Amino acid sequence: MTDRTRTHAEIEELQEQAQRWIPVIERMPEKDALVLVHTAMDGNHVASFDGEAWFCNYGGEWLFPNVTHWMPLPEPPEVK
Repeated sequence: MTDRTRTHAEIEELQEQAQRWIPVIERMPEKDALVLVHTAMDGNHVASFDGEAWFCNYGGEWLFPNVTHWMPLPEPPEVK
């Protein structure tokens, strides 16, 4: 494997790690950061964690007590 291939493989591994589902028992996101969450009953939503509870805002705040996993949101596309 060449140095260039190794570097490309390392970048791919980091990208995969950044876009993996993180169990809430492993760690929580930064306070008030918007992230993608998975709930056992309601599927996937964009939400934030205030240090005590998960919140989602779709025309009013919703509380998600059953979040099992989360992941960072991807970077927005570059618009030209």
